[in-house]
Amino acid sequence: MTIAMSMAILGTVSCSKSDLYDEAAQNTAKFEKAVAEYKANFVKKYGEVDPNQSWDFSNNDVVFNYNTASKARTRAIFGAPSIYPTPVQIQLLNTWFTLEGDAFTNLKTVFLEGQNHDMAGTFFDYTAPENDFTILPIFMGQSGGNFQLWLHVDGVAQDKLIWSKWQNIKCDFPRTPTMFNPSTHTGYQALNASNNDGGKNCVNALGVQSQAVTIKNVPAGKSMYFYLKITQAASGYNTRGDVLSSPEGYIKEYVLDQSLVDKTKLPGYNPNKEIEVKLIGCEDASTSNSDKDFNDVIFLMYGQPKTPETGFVKDLVKQEKKRYLIEDLGDTNDTDFNDIVVDVIAESTATIKVDANDVPLPGYENPEYTLKSTSAIIRALGGTLDIQVNIGDKSWRKSVYYPETYTEMMNTTNPDYTAVLGTIENIKNFTLDSNNISVTVYGKNGDQSQNQVNFPLKGEIPMMIATDTSFEWAKERKSIDYKSLMGVEE
Repeated sequence: MTIAMSMAILGTVSCSKSDLYDEAAQNTAKFEKAVAEYKANFVKKYGEVDPNQSWDFSNNDVVFNYNTASKARTRAIFGAPSIYPTPVQIQLLNTWFTLEGDAFTNLKTVFLEGQNHDMAGTFFDYTAPENDFTILPIFMGQSGGNFQLWLHVDGVAQDKLIWSKWQNIKCDFPRTPTMFNPSTHTGYQALNASNNDGGKNCVNALGVQSQAVTIKNVPAGKSMYFYLKITQAASGYNTRGDVLSSPEGYIKEYVLDQSLVDKTKLPGYNPNKEIEVKLIGCEDASTSNSDKDFNDVIFLMYGQPKTPETGFVKDLVKQEKKRYLIEDLGDTNDTDFNDIVVDVIAESTATIKVDANDVPLPGYENPEYTLKSTSAIIRALGGTLDIQVNIGDKSWRKSVYYPETYTEMMNTTNPDYTAVLGTIENIKNFTLDSNNISVTVYGKNGDQSQNQVNFPLKGEIPMMIATDTSFEWAKERKSIDYKSLMGVEE
């Protein structure tokens, strides 16, 4: 009969703490004899032990908590003021960017004048990167009135004017050749309100040239958005003073055809820096008359995409626990495993980032932990011999803490499973996986002869086992309930 089967029929046994270690029997030979008797009785009771049987039944009870002393810090701008003191700055780049030929034709095809492109765009939500970024106008469709592009950054006292209608943008238009000028196009000319209809927008243009504006000193990690401010109304379409923002759906991001833009030709391009390019379409009409073509002005927005990690920084505390149930060989026919009951607790910490609901952000689900402390709690002392628990570099001796009563059984007749009979703090050189715990058993009546009980290897007859701390040790004169440990069915 195997041990897994035989342990299911464990019954009540006598648990007298008889004197095996009398004064005449405190030598190695006697201890070895006692061990041999214990092993024989164990096999007789439970059957032969499987060579692969492990006596660590624990799962290392794990409890996670956030350190209450952790500071909730957001957006990785630790200690940043609520109002950022330095204003956002802009720099007009001198280089003119040219978009023409098939690339320009494709852009006009995607944003056909008067066609609804609302559903093709996506909500434009942006977190300020750690680097400068650049705005480049590449198209202007038909629009009445006048407007400006502004930037709002959370925490910055004043919004920043980035661009005004017709600013820094020129178009090349087709023309009818003459005897004196055989050219079929006008060459690049500035757009402005005083030009004829062809010179007010890019709808009929053959190409566009524009200058970029680099935006500097934006506090990294802050939420930001753009908006159009209507400075001159287009009758029936908007009202002077309207603010048409990206959060309200007037400025959207569109899928960028990579053939549209050669990144190396963008103003300010640095071959040593990887950049990300976004295509942004804007709608200037706020009434039901809007055609929602989102081509009233189209921008490229580009720069290094790195943004600071958002979230709250917290210290995650992992507490792992294991219970050791130990026999001291006070009786070779005793298997209640309550002569010494010790809980060992290891606490480790990891710094992670979580969202507002304390859910770890991507990349922080399985952090690396650093061991901070290991301690132990003596829960029960069911033996009548003096013992010393050895865990790592620390020890705890029963007769030192209970000099008058160390021969008495403690917390095993009617166990209080929360009782604390002793503690061991600041344990070093111990890990729960190693089970490097032992018990020194002393002789009776003050005899200082010593014998050692160690955690058993696989297949050995155990005098010590490990369980989860939820496992309740046996009462006096009751064998330990192995069925609950090994999952043996009745």
